[in-house]
Amino acid sequence: MADGTPSQDVARQALAQLEAARKHAGRGNYGIAVSCILTCASNVPALVTDTDLEDELRTYLKHYSTYLVEAGQVEKAAWLYSNVCAMYRDSAPMHHDCALFYLKVGQTTKALEMLRTCLSLDSTFVVGLESLDNLTSYVIERWHFRMLNDRPRNSAYLAAIHATLQTIQRDKRVLQCGTVSAAGERGDRRMTAGSQGSADKVSVLDIGSGTGLLSIMCAQAGADLVYGCELNAPLAALANTCVAKAGVADRVTIIDKSSYHLTVGSEAPSSEPDAPCEASDLPGRVDLVVTELVDSGLLGEHILPTLTHARRHLLSHGGRVIPHSAEVHACVVDSDQLYRGARLDVSQLIRLPGCLKSSEPYTCESVCDVADLVYLTDSVCCGTILLDGSSDASVEVDADTQLVTFPPRALHVNVTGRAVAVLFWFDMCLLQGCQHSPEERASYHVTSAPERGLESGWDQGVFYVEPAHVRQHDTITLTMRHNCDVLSFSTTVVPSMQQHEQQQQQRQQQQLDTEFAKLLSAVQIADTCTARKECAKKQEDSLPVHTAMLSFPFLGETDLALNNDQTHMQFFLHHTLSHIQRHSSSMGDHTQRSSHVLCFTRAFHLLPYIVAQQSPSNHPRASMDPTCPASSVSAFSEQTHDERNQDCDGADRATFESAPIHVICHTPQELQFYRELCATVPCGALVVPHHVLESESEVLDRMSDLTAVIMGVFKLSPLPLSLVVDPVEASGLLRPQALRSVIDVGLILATHSRLMRGKMGCREDTSDTDADASITERVAERIAQPKRADALDGTAAFPLPDMVHVFPSTVEVWACVVESDELCRKNYVNCEDSLGIDLSDFNQFSVRTYRDINVETCDLMALAEGVCVARINMQHLLSRQHTQPLISGQSIPIHSPCTTNTEGKALAILYWVELAHDNTRLVCGSEHLHKRLCPSRVCDGENAVSFSPHIRAAAEFLPNPLSVKANQKIFIRGAIDTVRGVTLTIAK
Repeated sequence: MADGTPSQDVARQALAQLEAARKHAGRGNYGIAVSCILTCASNVPALVTDTDLEDELRTYLKHYSTYLVEAGQVEKAAWLYSNVCAMYRDSAPMHHDCALFYLKVGQTTKALEMLRTCLSLDSTFVVGLESLDNLTSYVIERWHFRMLNDRPRNSAYLAAIHATLQTIQRDKRVLQCGTVSAAGERGDRRMTAGSQGSADKVSVLDIGSGTGLLSIMCAQAGADLVYGCELNAPLAALANTCVAKAGVADRVTIIDKSSYHLTVGSEAPSSEPDAPCEASDLPGRVDLVVTELVDSGLLGEHILPTLTHARRHLLSHGGRVIPHSAEVHACVVDSDQLYRGARLDVSQLIRLPGCLKSSEPYTCESVCDVADLVYLTDSVCCGTILLDGSSDASVEVDADTQLVTFPPRALHVNVTGRAVAVLFWFDMCLLQGCQHSPEERASYHVTSAPERGLESGWDQGVFYVEPAHVRQHDTITLTMRHNCDVLSFSTTVVPSMQQHEQQQQQRQQQQLDTEFAKLLSAVQIADTCTARKECAKKQEDSLPVHTAMLSFPFLGETDLALNNDQTHMQFFLHHTLSHIQRHSSSMGDHTQRSSHVLCFTRAFHLLPYIVAQQSPSNHPRASMDPTCPASSVSAFSEQTHDERNQDCDGADRATFESAPIHVICHTPQELQFYRELCATVPCGALVVPHHVLESESEVLDRMSDLTAVIMGVFKLSPLPLSLVVDPVEASGLLRPQALRSVIDVGLILATHSRLMRGKMGCREDTSDTDADASITERVAERIAQPKRADALDGTAAFPLPDMVHVFPSTVEVWACVVESDELCRKNYVNCEDSLGIDLSDFNQFSVRTYRDINVETCDLMALAEGVCVARINMQHLLSRQHTQPLISGQSIPIHSPCTTNTEGKALAILYWVELAHDNTRLVCGSEHLHKRLCPSRVCDGENAVSFSPHIRAAAEFLPNPLSVKANQKIFIRGAIDTVRGVTLTIAK
């Protein structure tokens, strides 16, 4: 009609299409459902703005695209999303779904483009902001910024490229002059006339070109043809932009391929020698190969096999390679921080049948971030590794394993301590040959030595060794090996002469004591000593033998450091067991004294097993921590009632019939971790892992799994429920899924309560099993549709029984405004450090939220003292006494005023999380953070404040730096939501 209102016939057809779409979707025919809704929206354009209909279309489209991808029809799914986004051109959520689809099929470049389009439609769309940050960090690792801002490294590469290209050009001129002279003596006119063809042109291959920085350097230094190969598609596209800005696009070609897949054209002369072969990536072999495939561990990016392949297949005879070689320097160090990331040490809290060690062959750490690092020895050069693909006859190579072994080095111990790791770095020579003076050679070297500090683009490598106590004047024999991909070290401690003599004296004394004991064996006085020995022997036999090693390939140093944080563990352990004990005392002797425990902890956390083993009545083998109150958390296994009663005496039978500890796992790796521990840890039968999806696109499946867990828990027995929620990541971020988990549990309990009151009751003729399954499905279905008023009852809070309790009770976010050149270098490229080459387009990969900041060592200046900017009461969150916007993913704002202490330029808002419960507080960070950022703060009314040193801080970068003056009042607006976790803004 003229006014845009559809006619009755069109409206009737649209309603029929909608009904047909829902019927087909109910049968699983999502493709037909999508077609029906699109037809409906085409006929009635006003329906495009209907958010409810858009949500239905998005759900059907996700299911249908998943089906198409599994069927191998990716192009059809991409075409479908493209057309839907054209129809819903103003919808940020629809473009966000399209971006997630492209990411799922591996098209990261298109995913980034679609996310930026999404945010251009709605810059406040929190889901899009979070996805862009996550995808940016996934596509471009944060060390790229440090590397591009490493001016000494860039200068050394530029000098080496200049020198090498001059040498190649000189050699080509000499060779060509000799060829022309020989041709003239033979009278070959073809060689003397017009011989200035492609033979005198210098070609370069940049392997792993990244932003194209080295490719641009080669072109500016005089190379005629430069080819850069980059496997990362978004980086390759960015490199083309940077090359065009530098004005060398006519000589630089970026190829979106691995160097292993590059093809080389025929070297035979043609009528047009300058034209590349159509079927090849390179017209011929190149004269120079440049690369910077070097990580902090030197060989981790596979530089050796890559350059070996390039020398054999891509480099011309007599060609050059940059870099040429690297000297590896190493020393032995001691550090509690490094030790906590290498192996698990919770023997005081839990018994393990083996030892959990880091699965990583080595890690990378900046010594500036390790505050307690102690150098036990001086450094030594362990050997020189040729990086240019040439062979080295001076090293020993195992013919079977291809393991290269270097001669051992002797290190003298200067300080008594515990040798936990080998710290190593490299001094890389970029030029081949020693024809340069020492002053010139110094300009062609780059190093990752600790002395460079935070300005270096590399960290130092850390190789963990078996811990050994060493004394001053001991000797450590250090042997370096590599298998072309990873450096490894082995250590042997040789005691000093004085210590050796003491050990000999101790052995002699032991022999004398043994002989003396034999002489007294017939005397009755020896009976007491014998009894003591037998008692000691029994105690030794009762102790767990740590001979096996529990192997989890996905277990990293961060996971081990989390479990080694005793303060963090004790905070949750103490309050969980205290709550269980309080309920046990209040329920009396006529009731089973126990409590359900539901854990929403971080991945690979041992807390559930420690809670189980700290309960003395759980298991005959359980240990007890005297600092924690007694509790009764009982076993739950597949044993029958009679079998369980046979395993314990009468005093323990009641406890074995109560509640287990339930762990929610969101990934298959977490499920594998907990299941393997259940099979090996003595208290494993007390812990029950559950797999619950964490995909936002599968809300119904996630809620169905969680609903089944909750209902299964309360079906066992109506005991108190303790929700243990660890909401902070080791990187300093607040885990939004932790908040969602609390909300989900509250919604499940409330919806189930209304179902049981008869609002959505089951049919009377349904069996108990069918009724339970039906209720579970209905609860999950109602929760997955939060827009239905009868499912949420508007915004009113629902009463929960006193039996449900959340730990911790309060989550707070503290923040302060900071100025920091170091943070700036880690998130933005400075053109001065890149030697005037414009790489500003790389800043599109900067993130809004930067994580994993070590406040103890970071070069930052707090412009104002920290203030609390956001607070969440977890018990209120469970009962939905917070406002509805939190549940829908939006934020609860809190304005916190603060006064600046000094003049400066505010770059970011640094923040950290604190947990509080029962007048105790856990600061998620080191004590140094608290003193540095909140020097005048006093925690009133709280009995104890503890610190979790393994957790770092995070920072929210401001869109534009803000200049502030001393004593100026500014406002920090903090918000906590279930999508981004924490969002901060600032205003004067």
